[in-house]
Amino acid sequence: MSSLLKDFEVVELYKDLPGLRIGVVHVPLVKSAFSTNIENVRHVIRFASKIGVRALILPPYMPHGMPTETIGDKVAITATSINKRNPYVKILKSLSRLHVLSIISPCVLERSRGSVYVSNIFVDGETGVARFFSRKFTLSEAEQVSGVRPGGKIDFVHDCSLRYATLLGEDVLVPEFGRLLALMGVDVIITFIREEVIKGLRRIELLKLLRVLAGIPIIHVGSVILDSPEGGVLYSSPTIAIVSNNEVLEYSEVEKGALITFPARILKESKATGNVGQLKPVLKVLTILTRYFKDNIAGGKAGKEQEASLR
Repeated sequence: MSSLLKDFEVVELYKDLPGLRIGVVHVPLVKSAFSTNIENVRHVIRFASKIGVRALILPPYMPHGMPTETIGDKVAITATSINKRNPYVKILKSLSRLHVLSIISPCVLERSRGSVYVSNIFVDGETGVARFFSRKFTLSEAEQVSGVRPGGKIDFVHDCSLRYATLLGEDVLVPEFGRLLALMGVDVIITFIREEVIKGLRRIELLKLLRVLAGIPIIHVGSVILDSPEGGVLYSSPTIAIVSNNEVLEYSEVEKGALITFPARILKESKATGNVGQLKPVLKVLTILTRYFKDNIAGGKAGKEQEASLR
């Protein structure tokens, strides 16, 4: 099947700043279309390497374009999960070596020792070594029913430019995770969270709060899932970047897609530039968030299972 992606927009933020750049791929994925999704990403990676991008963040739910929360079947979860010997990982390693750039693929289903986790893939552009990292810690009820296991460690990856960490879904709602990543010296937090997890909270306000609390730039990677190559949007969410507390970029194009790039320098220099006084406007959101975490996660089934797993 030929690539669905015919054209995409290039958004170069802080274009006048020299140096290495970090890219975010916001392009449509097609449900259950491994080859099409790979070709689309390959197309963007090839272009990104030509304009000085040295690390690229792919859309969530690669390579199958199937949201983990909607699969709802243990057999299907296992069938769409991948391990380090999977063709998708081998393709990412090959693309990384060929174009000399690091690749992060967030929100993938990792299969390891008979268990499945919501995880992330990192391929180092210097060494070509691939690894899974930072398995999702706080699971949704749908993920638990599907047999997904919770992670037990918050960690980060790094290349020659930056240290990267991810917070996915319900993990975004745990303020302590953001503060922990700050203490670990992370330069940028990559997030992805669906609307049903937020339950009435505004995504941008939630991410602003995380930016203030952690003191680290936030990149929320958007997702567009199509029912078929001909179209039919099953799900979409915007790409949002909060580099400093006062600068917010939101990109929500569904059909065309984009490659959005940032200078690595601006992300690194924007750490811990927040004003403590800016916490006041978000205290109300923090209160709601704390109550949500207590009622729906810490005191619920997910919290109990994870508490047991840590004993």
